[in-house]
Amino acid sequence: MGIFGTDAVTNVWEYDPATDNYRAMAPIPGPRCSAVAATVNNKIYLIGGIEPFENGQGSRISGRNQVFDPVANTWGAADLSPMPTTRNHAFVGVVNNKISPRSGGGWATYNGKIYVAGGEVQNERYSAAFRSLESYDPVANRWDILPSLPGAVHGNAVAFIGNKLHTVSGKMEGGGFADAPGKATADHSVMEMHAAGTQ
Repeated sequence: MGIFGTDAVTNVWEYDPATDNYRAMAPIPGPRCSAVAATVNNKIYLIGGIEPFENGQGSRISGRNQVFDPVANTWGAADLSPMPTTRNHAFVGVVNNKISPRSGGGWATYNGKIYVAGGEVQNERYSAAFRSLESYDPVANRWDILPSLPGAVHGNAVAFIGNKLHTVSGKMEGGGFADAPGKATADHSVMEMHAAGTQ
């Protein structure tokens, strides 16, 4: 999907790994691109993204929150409470049936916490990527700052294998601009987490 509301779609597809086939599902009520999805109690929540204005002239960043039941193949009759801060190209984690989204980097869950790495900031003065690595504890409702990544990056992939956090690839500057030579990275960094959730 692109980064403009004109690229928004309503398509929903279900993939069956056993048959390697896709099946069209009930369309999203209203076109969206660059949203995030998370599953809680067998329901899929589609949150944020970019959507076109009702008149089709331009687009807006959305905080919209919609729920899809894949068993019944139906969308909720009404939107749920929107995000307080609108976001697109975000990432989400689910711990203890709670969803936490943030924008522009990578995420993974481990030992009851959501880990977020990298990200970006853009305004009228600059566009930059972050070296940040933080964890969110939903039980304590607290963010902890961990040792920074080796380099600033956004759009990176993050995953845990055992107790090792892997962060891979990404772009070493904020998004929204054409890719310049040398601005993407093939870096693969690994950080081992100990029992307390720290390096």
